[in-house]
Amino acid sequence: MKIDGMDPRLPGTTPGATNAPVDARPQTVGQDTVAQRADAVAITTEGQALNDAAERIEQTPEVNQARVDAVRAALERGEYTVDATRVAERILEIEDAL
Repeated sequence: MKIDGMDPRLPGTTPGATNAPVDARPQTVGQDTVAQRADAVAITTEGQALNDAAERIEQTPEVNQARVDAVRAALERGEYTVDATRVAERILEIEDAL
C-alpha cells in the first residue's frame, strides 16, 4: 500500500471517515513544532553544576608544577628526605581503595 496522505479506508466503512487528504505533518505551536518539543531536554541545576565541574577538571593540569619545582629545588639543595614509612602507608591506602 502506498502512503499518499489519503485515508485508505473506504468512505462510509468507518464512522466519520472520509477520503479527504490527511495532513500528517507536525502541528506548529508558536515557533516550535510538537515533534521538536517532544524531543526537548532540560538540564537540572545539579546536572549543570556537574558539567561545569567536569570542564574545570579537564582544564586543570594533572601536574602541580609549583610542587614539582619546590621538590626539585629541595633535591638540588640536598634538603629533601623521603619518609619510607609514610610512603609505604600511602601505597597500602591506595591498594585498599581499589
